Amino acid sequence: MNGQPPGTAWEVGPLTRRVALPSEAEAAVAVGQPVEPATPLAHVPVAAASVALSLSAELGVGPAQVAEYLTVEAGQTVEAGAVLAERAGLLGLQQRAVTAPQAGRVAFVSRDTGTVVIHPHADAGVVSVPALVYGTVTALEETPEPAVVLTAPGLAIAGAWGYGASAWGPLVLWEEADPPVGAEDRDDWEAAVVLRCGAATAALLATAARQRAAGIVAAGSTDLRPGADLHRTTLEVAPAPTVPTLLLYGHLAPTLPAALLEALRPLAGTTVGMTSGDRSGVPELLLTGPVAEALAARVGPPVLAPGSDAVLLGGRQAGTVVQVVETTAAYLFPSEWRGPAAQVRAEDGATQWVPQVSLAPLPTVRPG
Repeated sequence: MNGQPPGTAWEVGPLTRRVALPSEAEAAVAVGQPVEPATPLAHVPVAAASVALSLSAELGVGPAQVAEYLTVEAGQTVEAGAVLAERAGLLGLQQRAVTAPQAGRVAFVSRDTGTVVIHPHADAGVVSVPALVYGTVTALEETPEPAVVLTAPGLAIAGAWGYGASAWGPLVLWEEADPPVGAEDRDDWEAAVVLRCGAATAALLATAARQRAAGIVAAGSTDLRPGADLHRTTLEVAPAPTVPTLLLYGHLAPTLPAALLEALRPLAGTTVGMTSGDRSGVPELLLTGPVAEALAARVGPPVLAPGSDAVLLGGRQAGTVVQVVETTAAYLFPSEWRGPAAQVRAEDGATQWVPQVSLAPLPTVRPG
């Protein structure tokens, strides 16, 4: 994870997405078929194997203490993503939650090793690959590997880093301060994609796990280890986020541009998709459908036009969000290098000329 947006920071539709599939996948759609985010594109056989999780390691406690934090018991049936055990730190902060990676039956919990074993359901023989967009199947490819090609109107915002499986759900905007005080009383996070205008903290991820959110999208980056102490000489192995997580700009932009956040508000409640980037390349947030298509028309393609927002990619000011004042194709720098450059203005009003290759555009919504 380097925090730098891969390529352009966003793309407007019609979006074309090629979803690569494993060789053993069986296509579940036809050319010309309309799809929605939850539409299965293909079914992939999986081995019906039991899984074992070390609750002791994930919770950071001894095996004998695991029983104190269990939320399930032997013989209980659980769905994928169900919380198996959770531990709250001081004052309820730094929450750690361990979720089931697959549906099945809790076979047993070892008090000696702190391990839980889940046996899969008898019919858990396939997994589905979701479309993640409102669009149309334009092609089914067989070589060089099986793939489904989709076209969808809307907007895709590239991520700097993604973790976990791809996900979809109604978009929920979380603009309040963090830790998310009061989030425990909300019922709209379950199965939703929660977009935070700031960084994804460990407390936010723990709350999302408790509320069974489908995924978390955040603007900045952070150390996702609950309770990480950077003053220690040795750090414990970082537990992975238990909720699919997408960071849009990494450390280069700690918050979403205000204009973009304002534009996203009408999309609240509409179903969006988020990709992990495992097989599809760049992790990204997929905003599709009629309302998102209208937003895409307002945002337009990424350009360094006067008045647009950008973020500096290098130097001592890397990560600073600036506004483009003017651009030129041939600016002469003191180093004698001449080339495309932009004059940018920082929040304090200071201006400077920088090479255009040192800038990544941020979405700026056009008035009206």
